[in-house]
Amino acid sequence: MVYEYAITSESDYVTVVDGEIGYINLYSQVRSFNELQYVSKQLRAETVGLTLKLNKSVRFFSEDFTSNSDQTPKSLSDCLTFLAECTPTSISKLATLLIEFPEPPHVCYPVCALSWSDIGRPLSEFCAANPHVLVKLRLTNWALKHCEYEDFRIAARFSETGFVVRHFCDLGMLGTASNLRVVPSGSLPDEAVMSRCMPPVQVTEAKEWYDKGISGADRPSW
Repeated sequence: MVYEYAITSESDYVTVVDGEIGYINLYSQVRSFNELQYVSKQLRAETVGLTLKLNKSVRFFSEDFTSNSDQTPKSLSDCLTFLAECTPTSISKLATLLIEFPEPPHVCYPVCALSWSDIGRPLSEFCAANPHVLVKLRLTNWALKHCEYEDFRIAARFSETGFVVRHFCDLGMLGTASNLRVVPSGSLPDEAVMSRCMPPVQVTEAKEWYDKGISGADRPSW
């Protein structure tokens, strides 16, 4: 019970930072999530593995867009490394993986800068093999923010980004796994607020995208 209190996250996710499950404190310092393991060898032996057992959702985020020459998003690389090092038992305990893609630098249309086929190939294989795990790809620049100021440009950009994501999914770049979904960032604004800067059909789409995301499994059969 004491371990459960100490190691269970107060938020929805634990975060993988530079390959270690941890969190970023108020001073922007990376701290290990399970600090009990550093107290003694006995506590390390008793608590190792409890982080994933007690926290079934894992978030991957990096402020750096890429970490290598092939332009693979660092958050994706961290996730794939994490999964490769997980035991089958650890993977069986997972419920959700949230992979956040920051906005790439010096790009006019960030959603088109991502190599969707390179993202979808390994993740669709993982999702097909592990249907119990929901994998969310969150685009940090895809958000309905500032709608309270009736910013029509942001609302239009939000809808355009959704259509581009839908197009890539329709082309099969994310595979057909229903548990691999692209989701917007932030939270859904109040419907009355959205209605002041979006037509009804776009309000309906925004609600669906925030609720379910976009998946290759939803693509039409040609």
